[in-house]
Amino acid sequence: MEADYALVMGGLDVAKRSVDQIVALMRVMYDFVLTAKNERSVSPLMSFLYLNLSQTLERIGELNVACRKGCSHCCHNWVAASAPEVIYALKYAEAAGLPVQDNLSSTLMLTGGRNSQTRIGMRAPCPLLDGDVCGVYENRPIVCRTLVSFDAGICERFYSQITKEPVPASAAYNAIRNVYALCLAGALKRAGLPPFFYEYNAALNNMAQVDDAEAAWLSGEDILEGVMLDDGGDMFCEAWNRDIYKKAFG
Repeated sequence: MEADYALVMGGLDVAKRSVDQIVALMRVMYDFVLTAKNERSVSPLMSFLYLNLSQTLERIGELNVACRKGCSHCCHNWVAASAPEVIYALKYAEAAGLPVQDNLSSTLMLTGGRNSQTRIGMRAPCPLLDGDVCGVYENRPIVCRTLVSFDAGICERFYSQITKEPVPASAAYNAIRNVYALCLAGALKRAGLPPFFYEYNAALNNMAQVDDAEAAWLSGEDILEGVMLDDGGDMFCEAWNRDIYKKAFG
């Protein structure tokens, strides 16, 4: 395990495209998931994940990304997140005093039961927005950290479906998102927890309805059973991902 930690501390070296680093990251995340289960808290896991992800993104260097705190065009779109990400965001939203329940009620009237395709062009604000600012910005999910654009104007037009011009996105950020999502999913799977990525609004709502949802989910209660999965929300449908999992855990 020490060798695995040494491989991933300070973030991943994306230029190397190292399978060994991905395998090590999955095993390190599994170690943090075990800690989370023992402590009935996802905080150690998510603190490590988000710090390590930030370190990896910093190693890419300046890409002239247009995204900034307060730029919320994509925050009105379909978002997918794992259960630990949902739990972590909800904890901080409630601690910050955001009117989560009221926001969820109004948002779910628009998005409830709709898949990603039927959400295209729908301006439904994320229930954790505070105006145009993410109310849990430092604790937002992986996808919100890595779905970046080089042109905010195109984003505004695209997400409002005024135009269908493609958003100029970062291939490097997309690849990093897939790596961290896979490693988190693999760690959860190994620990016997659901390794899926769910529609964010419904997942937040389910978690908000359960007393101490964090401890309940970590103890094995599948609070998100029946919540719509993202396209590709089960990462182990892909052979390459299954191979990485096998390399990590045999």
